[in-house]
Amino acid sequence: QPRRVQLGAAIIDDPRFAEATVGWVWTHLLGRGIVEPWDELLSLGERPALLALLAAEFRASDHDMRELLRTVVLSAAYERSSAGPATDSATSTATAAAPSPTQIAKAEAAFARASVRPLSAEQLFASLLTVTEVDSIEGRGFRKAVRRRKEAALREYEFVFGDEEMSGADGFSGNVPQALLLLNGGLTNQAVVARPGSGLDRILSSSEDTDARLRELWLTVYARAPSSGELELGREAVADGERVQWEDLMFAMLYASEFSSNH
Repeated sequence: QPRRVQLGAAIIDDPRFAEATVGWVWTHLLGRGIVEPWDELLSLGERPALLALLAAEFRASDHDMRELLRTVVLSAAYERSSAGPATDSATSTATAAAPSPTQIAKAEAAFARASVRPLSAEQLFASLLTVTEVDSIEGRGFRKAVRRRKEAALREYEFVFGDEEMSGADGFSGNVPQALLLLNGGLTNQAVVARPGSGLDRILSSSEDTDARLRELWLTVYARAPSSGELELGREAVADGERVQWEDLMFAMLYASEFSSNH
């Protein structure tokens, strides 16, 4: 057989091929590896049971990546939230102590709690376009400018937020260039303007009630309802009811780390 075929067969026959593939997929999806770092297999002694089980199933499926992805995303570990286990409101008390950083770290290491991790450049860029609905803004000239700007903006986000080595996979790794791009970038500044057809314009047109608008804004940006404290802050931010106040509020929400991280 050709050398390349022989080399491919030898690589696949090595048990570490399945282990490394499983380790990369798990780390990519959950933000934390079964083994840290995910590819540190040469000096690894006894394999963790989870890594050994998934690697064996991966080999048995003839290295079916779709089956591996399906297994991981349907697992209980993947469904965890970074907020931790849900609290039973009937038994919780106001004096219940919040978990310490050490407890949170242990829970994350055991995959009992999700790790907060930054979005990739492509994910963040797509999220901004989806939330602001900038592609739907009325006006032929504006849409043409958006199409022209999107390719350059994506390259800018990839350069600033790109992380080929996944060095920040296990925690939020925001830095000054990233903050400045979100703060001063043309996409974030222009897309929050309540132009006809924009996401914010849709929210403001959906209701005259301030609380209803705030709830819709939180659902749009964070995919969750606001807390009572956040509702109060929102009411103060848009107290005068002017559109520019709503634009400033939406901008602040997009600039917050919650928007640029995966929970």
